[in-house]
Amino acid sequence: MDKAQDGKWDSDALGDELLGGFAGQLIRTNVRRICRALKLCRHDGEDLEQQIRLELLTRASRFNPERGTWEAFVTTVTENRARTHYRRLRKLPKPMPFSDLAQDRDCGIRDD
Repeated sequence: MDKAQDGKWDSDALGDELLGGFAGQLIRTNVRRICRALKLCRHDGEDLEQQIRLELLTRASRFNPERGTWEAFVTTVTENRARTHYRRLRKLPKPMPFSDLAQDRDCGIRDD
């Protein structure tokens, strides 16, 4: 975790940290675990990783090492964002299976 002298993140260092550094690895590990537990698809996991990185970019200035570790901060943001993402997914209508569509005679598709 590279920080500038005044305690704020250098934007390049923060970007490197969130993509390939300790935080990036922690995000990927936590998102994989969360996606397995919630049975989310790979695309949902990728979306979740992006949302977490954006959230951490905006919240990095709030990190206070006197209140906790960087790992705890990243994990907390990850888990909170995952909960929000899952709640949104639950509210979406469930897609109809293709087999149900093929059996629906009122859909306006003709079998000429």
